[in-house]
Amino acid sequence: MSRPIRLLLALLVTALAVWAVRALPLERVAVSLASAQLPWIGAAVLAHLVIQPVAATQWGLLLGTTTPPLAWRTLLRVFSLTSVANNTANSLVGHAAGTTMLARLPGVGATRALSLLVLDQLCVGVAKITVLLVAMASLGAVSSGALPSWLRTGLLALVIPVVLLLFATVVAPRGLAPWLSRLPVIGARVHTWLEIVAAVPPRRVLAALGCALLVKGCEAGGIAAVQLAFDVPVTVHTVALALAATAVATLIPVMPANLGSYEGSVYVALTLAGISPTLALTVALAQHATQLTAAIVPGVLVAWWRSLTAVSQSRAE
Repeated sequence: MSRPIRLLLALLVTALAVWAVRALPLERVAVSLASAQLPWIGAAVLAHLVIQPVAATQWGLLLGTTTPPLAWRTLLRVFSLTSVANNTANSLVGHAAGTTMLARLPGVGATRALSLLVLDQLCVGVAKITVLLVAMASLGAVSSGALPSWLRTGLLALVIPVVLLLFATVVAPRGLAPWLSRLPVIGARVHTWLEIVAAVPPRRVLAALGCALLVKGCEAGGIAAVQLAFDVPVTVHTVALALAATAVATLIPVMPANLGSYEGSVYVALTLAGISPTLALTVALAQHATQLTAAIVPGVLVAWWRSLTAVSQSRAE
């Protein structure tokens, strides 16, 4: 996509966002936000904070043994910085930044970092599909009507890349690796990448999948806490629909940190669950705020601490 087209799309999205904000009942939303029960908001932030160590553990499982060995706290530091990029720009920039930082770590390199990214996205994709299936089941339990189109579209948009990733990580290493090894330059590099992917034991991939599901559990806990903060009746239905909405909203990064699309999708999901429009919008805004706080603040603190350490070292020299 050319730069003028990207600029035009950005301006269009911004104009639509401004128009949507002006049409919102901001005074009622402000009053509703002021009624939040702060202990539950704090619990929501804490639930999202737990995601960082769990995700770092997931990376460690998929990365395997390196020479020299990588400390878990190093992976946690890199993940926290990657999370800042993911939640201030968009996920494509975040993944690129994370892969680059991982590749620069001793004993990792570009090929192993790319392998980690692919396996990580496979686990995340399966976890998101699970969330959508739970949301569909909960919707079917309370409504006999047809499933909303965004759930069906989101499931399809997730299943296709997951199938492709399964092919790249399961079928290709066994069926294509010998053939690719005969190709010059690119074939050899792809062959090396497939060997690294295939070398990850299945039990590690399953454990990493468990971590990805636990991350979704943490997100569900944060969502439930936000709903409790505004006296929304918390059920599997309301939490599953809101969690499914966030999974669909993050599929295609449009605005930085998914601003607008995140809130809009959660708003639609909650109104579908029978929540009033003003309260649904209030919960959507608070939910995204707690998620962003937990995703950005740790990485910012890590970057700040590293800059202080670098300054102290330079002065000592």
